[in-house]
Amino acid sequence: MAEALGVSEIVSKPVPKSSFLQFIPRPLWFFFLRFKKGILKDIGEEGVPDLIISSGTRGSVVGAFLKKKVQNTFLVNILNPRLYHGLFDLIVAPEHDRLTSPNVLEVSGGLHRVTPERLSREVASFKPRHKQFNSPIITVLLGGPGKGFLLEKDHFVTLGRQLSHLHRTRQASFLVSFSRRTPEDFKEEFSKATKGLPLEIYDPLHSKTPNPYFAYLGSADYIIVTPDSISMVAEACSTGKPVYISPLPSSVQKMPKKFRYFHQDLEKKGATKPFLGSLQNWEVVPLQGETARIAQEIQGRLRDSCKRL
Repeated sequence: MAEALGVSEIVSKPVPKSSFLQFIPRPLWFFFLRFKKGILKDIGEEGVPDLIISSGTRGSVVGAFLKKKVQNTFLVNILNPRLYHGLFDLIVAPEHDRLTSPNVLEVSGGLHRVTPERLSREVASFKPRHKQFNSPIITVLLGGPGKGFLLEKDHFVTLGRQLSHLHRTRQASFLVSFSRRTPEDFKEEFSKATKGLPLEIYDPLHSKTPNPYFAYLGSADYIIVTPDSISMVAEACSTGKPVYISPLPSSVQKMPKKFRYFHQDLEKKGATKPFLGSLQNWEVVPLQGETARIAQEIQGRLRDSCKRL
């Protein structure tokens, strides 16, 4: 969803709609779409849309259904739809997905909502909450185990100890964000390993304050990310800050192929380095402008499509 919102915010005013399909087994999706009354009305109250942006597999099913029912609308799917590619006018997919259809537009890294303006705005309102922190400030983005991706509790313990070492040697301070996938026992072990450090932790499942994610990215001198989330890594790399990937033991063997391609590509481009416990500066190659580039491409193709009607 973040990828689709990032593009739609630039293309036009987005009208996001949630999908009821998340509660239905995948083989039954098209069946339920056929009989769900009011599905066409659900997409908006302002007439037939010129552009529909769907995202992922669930979103692609809804998008393909609407494309069939609504004439003369341009359908873009963000990420691999896992459906016949001819159902879409354009598919925007990361390079590491290795999609080859003529209507596929590849993106380096990923699409997101990170912009310099958003980071500056969020940092400006966030600064008073961590003004006592010393520089360097290190933002740490922690994910969790996912489908096909093995991430173990010991990884969080090791990372916590490495952060303690950085505080002793560099007087570093830390802004830490768990994800919704971070298991509770992982959080507990990480908190034990970092006890006493100058750090702030945001937990999306338990914290009562607004999500400071963009402020954390903008405030960082360095960013450390676990390798399980392509979106978090892509967002971190768009900031222009040095981004470290906290590596897994024998990580190449444990990563799904697309993750392996993704991390190898970013390291080769100079956007990331593996985090081995120490910090260094290098000539960072930020992944900036991809969301804006894709949005401009969609606008151009949409104009061409309208001219042909």
